[in-house]
Amino acid sequence: IIDRAENSHYLALRCDVIFFRRLCFTPMRRSAKLAIATIALGWGALSARAQVVWTGSGNWTKAANWSTGAPPGAADSAVFNGTSNSTSKVNASATVGEIDFTNASGAVTISSGSSSYTLTLNGVASGGTTYGIENDSSSAATIKSALALGGSQTWESDGGGGIIFKSTIDLG
Repeated sequence: IIDRAENSHYLALRCDVIFFRRLCFTPMRRSAKLAIATIALGWGALSARAQVVWTGSGNWTKAANWSTGAPPGAADSAVFNGTSNSTSKVNASATVGEIDFTNASGAVTISSGSSSYTLTLNGVASGGTTYGIENDSSSAATIKSALALGGSQTWESDGGGGIIFKSTIDLG
């Protein structure tokens, strides 16, 4: 269901469940200057990112739950891999470059502690494509936290596990 609020600068997408192989989103903006600036600047600065691996269980902001001792930042990849077979609870609004599910040996869920918390995806440039969510795993990844797009990006699931959304997605 796509809903565009009256005089709004964004589209909100509410998804109960979506299975897909590859989706590309481009934020809908009224300002041509913003679109030109986005094209001129590109997303190249995001390619120098850290891969921050989820190693714990529980709150997103808990430093001990991440391989680097801190949650991922706005240009980082939040990675859920073979050691990540649990739920990550978004307990405050956060911004990351992308979410990457790699080789997970079980289902991973990202949920939210409150409807007021949003996980913003800026996108990470890789090989000419800007990714926001990737699932290369054979296990399903479920996102139950409100999402916002910080720029144009591709969401891809090519490991067979799929991505399930049970949240609101702000398309920018």
